[in-house]
Amino acid sequence: MEAKARPIGQLLEDRARFCVPVYQRHYEWERKEQWEPLWSDIQDKTEEILSGAARNYSHYMGALILSEGKANLGQVPIKQVIDGQQRLTTIQLVINALFRTATERGETKHAGFLEAHLFNDKLHLTDDPDVEKHKLWPTKYDRSLYADVTIMSFAELTDKYYQFYYKNGRIIANQAPRLLAGLYYFYEAVQAFIDEADGEGWQPRLSALSAAILNHFSIVVISIDDKDDAQTIFSTLNARGKPLNAMDLIRNDIFQRAILTKENAEVLFDKKWSEFEDPFWDTPEVQGRLTRKRIESFLGSVLAAERAETINLTKLYPEYRTYTEEARYSTVDAELSRLLSYAPAYRGLKLPNPQKPLGLIARHLSDWDMTTAFPLVMSVEIEMKNKEHELRGLYQALEAYTIRRAYCGLTAKGYNNLFLTAIKFLRENGWSSDNFSAFLLSQTGDSSRFPSDDEFKNAIVTESIYRPGWERRARVILQTLEQTLRTSKDDVITIQAGFTVEHVMPSKWAENWPLPDGTQAPCEDVYTALVTHKCGESVTDAIRMREGVKNSLGNLTLVTQPLNSAISHGPFSIKRPEFARSALLLNRMIADQTVWSEEQIQARGLALAEKACEYWARPSLENTVSKAYTS
Repeated sequence: MEAKARPIGQLLEDRARFCVPVYQRHYEWERKEQWEPLWSDIQDKTEEILSGAARNYSHYMGALILSEGKANLGQVPIKQVIDGQQRLTTIQLVINALFRTATERGETKHAGFLEAHLFNDKLHLTDDPDVEKHKLWPTKYDRSLYADVTIMSFAELTDKYYQFYYKNGRIIANQAPRLLAGLYYFYEAVQAFIDEADGEGWQPRLSALSAAILNHFSIVVISIDDKDDAQTIFSTLNARGKPLNAMDLIRNDIFQRAILTKENAEVLFDKKWSEFEDPFWDTPEVQGRLTRKRIESFLGSVLAAERAETINLTKLYPEYRTYTEEARYSTVDAELSRLLSYAPAYRGLKLPNPQKPLGLIARHLSDWDMTTAFPLVMSVEIEMKNKEHELRGLYQALEAYTIRRAYCGLTAKGYNNLFLTAIKFLRENGWSSDNFSAFLLSQTGDSSRFPSDDEFKNAIVTESIYRPGWERRARVILQTLEQTLRTSKDDVITIQAGFTVEHVMPSKWAENWPLPDGTQAPCEDVYTALVTHKCGESVTDAIRMREGVKNSLGNLTLVTQPLNSAISHGPFSIKRPEFARSALLLNRMIADQTVWSEEQIQARGLALAEKACEYWARPSLENTVSKAYTS
């Protein structure tokens, strides 16, 4: 390995192509974090030059790691950019902006000098002049745009990329691709700087800018050969750049190993890795207190599934290195194939199709915030791919288990380890819904047991389901139970998103809902009455009982938002006719009653509990799957 500091101008004078491997990350430098600090440094150095007090030391931009690439006879020599492509690309944008300015203002000689730092010469000797003319050849994702940004006029760029411009021709900087936005940023910065000339003219300012970036900015060029560990160097040398995320390191590690095993990196990228270049994988996601790209959450789930162990997402890169060392794939191609096999399941979890078993369990996991089950579900999708009936049965058991535990107030804290243990169990005993049910039924203790029918029913009748954090879940449970009440004789209906949860006996009931013995509770402050017992023991007991059931499932239903607003705290005499007109069986159950008090709430709660036990059945090996998973 050889390291040498070189001025930017000297580096780019070489007849060479600086080629960024296909697996490198896209161009990611941004205005606030990188462009503005760099331009500030360029301006400072330019002002020194203009004042005649330029210091004789260079401004160092960091490191550029290069390895010699293979070029055939007649081709421009190739230098592979192992690291430093972000700063090298940005330098070219600055030179591009200076070149355009010199050209537009008739500085032909100056423009020609700058052009030599953007393009190679002797193109008549090359095999592919349109490609080999470029000093920099970015990663495959950026190539087409970079070529346009380098060659096209601003008018041509506006025509081709019109969606990133306002009608007045100004770039929409926060929406345009970074390469395009970066060119405009530096071009406008150059114009503003040289037009600040006060008597001396703009030409000296343009010349000083060019001299600053080409002669006074240097980069440490690290040249490596086959004996050097390019990946180790890459992962430790990143100065003043946008921090590398775990997937940048992992991607580079994968393709560096492919190069060492003499696999075709371009082919691997196109056929395997290109899936992960889709914008879907760049979506930011919140997990706990951290926000990370979706692809990192995906990879964490893959590693957890493969190893059946807890994965530290803050150390994703070393976790992946450990995994590949243990897995000992024969080729990188095989490694990527395995990684890619999980992608459809993860997409199905994030973009659920309600017509598929995976879509149904995905909706459930989303409603109950259970990403901890992703490794299990992704493993199941691979191992039971052609066993749809088995899939439905397994997902039914998983949904029933988690719903029952949540309703019964049992903790979800141990789910991460539980589901990983389930993966181990299924690998050892066979991937089937019966084996998964057997695993769940074997769990003991409050941290993992499967609640019985009696415990589940009692929780439904007595526990408050409408509580902080459960508003959406209450709606989902009611919507599900509405479907279980319907038979083939009932009309098929779709419950729209506009339906809201309604308390039949309102949460503020005192004014319009007398107690069962006809006593009127104090309207001003029911809770004060409970604490002070000022209404007498019998009334206080009746208030306490009513407060205990008002948020239970038996007292909740679904109505449209306009109806909810119209009848919210009204008496039953107003609500009952509205429920009678409803298409929902949940509401007709209520309209069948002449009065609505604690007795009716508990009776309806028990009826719904019976349906809930049928739908979210505690499995036995003889159970069939529920109608939701067989529809």
